[in-house]
Amino acid sequence: MADTTYGYSYLSTPTDEEVNRFILEQYELLFESYIEGRAMLPPQDLIEVPFAQLDRDPEGTLRGIYSHFG
Repeated sequence: MADTTYGYSYLSTPTDEEVNRFILEQYELLFESYIEGRAMLPPQDLIEVPFAQLDRDPEGTLRGIYSHFG
């Protein structure tokens, strides 16, 4: 995504290091916001699923998500 879309938002071409730094900064901001928002939800309104579980058993994992939310 960074290779195909980020170039349109810069005034000059960034180095790979600058793009990587930007991606990691955005990840940190997103993750911090998620952690803050997660704390405001009651446990029954949130489910966290590891990607490995979803990858290993997509149908079973989705069944579990739907079951969790009734």
